[in-house]
Amino acid sequence: EGRPPWNSRRPTLETMWSPKPKSPDYGYGFGLRGDPGDRRVGHSGGFPGINANLSIYVDSGYTVAVLSNLDNGATIVSEWIEGRLTRLH
Repeated sequence: EGRPPWNSRRPTLETMWSPKPKSPDYGYGFGLRGDPGDRRVGHSGGFPGINANLSIYVDSGYTVAVLSNLDNGATIVSEWIEGRLTRLH
């Protein structure tokens, strides 16, 4: 009681965000990027006319979700946000 609900799930999240044995850039359902102290996990995708990107900045606590009705809109906005967040740290 009094603890955020995600604390109890932290071991599961760390497993999902750990590299797969044969794919060091991928966890279980997530792409993995960054260095120790600046880990990022996420997933992106789209179809013609739509695009989405989810980035979870594990160590800094930020989460960025961008949805777009353009072919590459979410990618462009996500990269812009990532550039701004990088300057903060």
